Amino acid sequence: MGKYWYVTQNGQGIYLIGYCCGREGAEEKEIVEAVQLYCKDKSYRLALLMQVAPGLPMVNQIFPTQITEESRSLMGKMMRIVYCN
Repeated sequence: MGKYWYVTQNGQGIYLIGYCCGREGAEEKEIVEAVQLYCKDKSYRLALLMQVAPGLPMVNQIFPTQITEESRSLMGKMMRIVYCN
């Protein structure tokens, strides 16, 4: 089971963080679709979805598929949150 962290943005422009756990053998595409469905239900925008390697300072950016300035900034903040707690 993998742990995935995401950052969404609500209608007021505020970033919200959360995580979800994927079932054994789940493909990244399924995780993206599940988080995007959650965002659609809440009227949020998915800004970042990443998988963090437990105990290692390594991440796998899943969404967006290309690194952007926004995703780079959010990933840095997320790593500090994930590894400092």
